Amino acid sequence: MQGKYTDQARYAGKLEKVLQPLYYTGSAWRVWDDFLEMVWISLRSLPEHLKSAMDHGRLAEDSPEVQQKFADWTEKYKQKGMERFSEGFAILLNSTTEGYGDVLGATYELMSMANKWAGQYFTPLPICAMMAKMNDPMPMVHQRLKEALTHPDNIAGQALLLASMCLQPEEDSLVAQDYFLQKVLPAALPYYDPVTVCDPALGSGRMLIAMAAECDRWVVENGLIEFFGQDIDERCVQMAKINFVLHGMVNWNSSTISSKLKKLEIEPTIQTPGLPLLDVPGPKKEPDLQIQGLPLFNLEPTKKEV
Repeated sequence: MQGKYTDQARYAGKLEKVLQPLYYTGSAWRVWDDFLEMVWISLRSLPEHLKSAMDHGRLAEDSPEVQQKFADWTEKYKQKGMERFSEGFAILLNSTTEGYGDVLGATYELMSMANKWAGQYFTPLPICAMMAKMNDPMPMVHQRLKEALTHPDNIAGQALLLASMCLQPEEDSLVAQDYFLQKVLPAALPYYDPVTVCDPALGSGRMLIAMAAECDRWVVENGLIEFFGQDIDERCVQMAKINFVLHGMVNWNSSTISSKLKKLEIEPTIQTPGLPLLDVPGPKKEPDLQIQGLPLFNLEPTKKEV
């Protein structure tokens, strides 16, 4: 799993150590729930704060409801306690720079808060990674992108594919990547049918995180895969929602059995890391249309052997 995943056990240890001194204020459950709500509010507010900072040189003003919540938390945990929550939030953000992972779920287990009476046992990350690799969604993404770009009504997509022949193989690969992300992919999206992945026993979202790790970043961050999950524990659903946002899984929906939770609306970004690998596997045919500077596209339908 090296290279794709963060060291979630190490970060979970750090997070548990930071939050543990706050247990004196009440139960560990209450501290954890407050932390999750603070993180969720902070993540929801980040885009608006960043936009305000760029436009006006200052952070946006929080709503009265959010201001009241943080005032109540400050009264309960005092300034030193709030600093610990901020440090915990920073640990979560830093963990995502190394790769995918479920630091929240690992901390939840480390703090022995999993509800064993409800059959709550989180699947180990290596098992999730193995199952995700066995069900690699990338070939299906490639195929659906190909179908979207060659759709009879997608004149722009077909024209952009032909225009890409002007890109020379010896040119910088970043030029081809930029062309794909800025031109070709937006032309495909109106005709693209997202690949859907569902986990009916969501937990903290670990299985779906592993599935996202099997995909190129540009696939996840442009919403080419839809992630769905459901769980009987609303606390777990809250952890999963936070994990999805932390890892840029922009196209998702999660819910408890009894109530539907609102989907977070995030505008997909076009400038994302990853290489546009559209080499749909299939039998070699002659002639093939070689899109120079981009992966090979075989525009003829593949015949299946009976």
